[in-house]
Amino acid sequence: MNKPYQSHAGVTGDSDSERKLQGLKLPNLMGKSFLDIGCSEGFFCGYAKMQGAERVIGIDSKSDALERARELYPDVEFRCQSWDTLPEGKFDVILHSSALHYAADPYTHLSRIHDSLAVDGLLVLEIGYSPFNHAMESGLY
Repeated sequence: MNKPYQSHAGVTGDSDSERKLQGLKLPNLMGKSFLDIGCSEGFFCGYAKMQGAERVIGIDSKSDALERARELYPDVEFRCQSWDTLPEGKFDVILHSSALHYAADPYTHLSRIHDSLAVDGLLVLEIGYSPFNHAMESGLY
């Protein structure tokens, strides 16, 4: 298997998952329902489960990443699927980290996410930043 994207206990990936977790400042997850869209190897799903989330689902279209996620976090439900449909039911917390740019139609995708949030639910939307994007915005490219 290629180097993982996420870092896990004893494995260094391309993303510093612990550092990202600190920056996201997720709420108390005890008893909550948690959905991770674009979950990769499941780091944040594993965290949600360890924090007492009652229902935890991670979705991603990369089967090799989900195989690793299932090995690391067997108590979490992982689904290999597109984002065109989201799991049924409402979620207290939906995490969408570093992946919105993959959505074919971001506005429709965000509308779907909104429809999947509980009335007082929280969407944690993390969008990456790169020097290239900044250069594009500054008119350098």
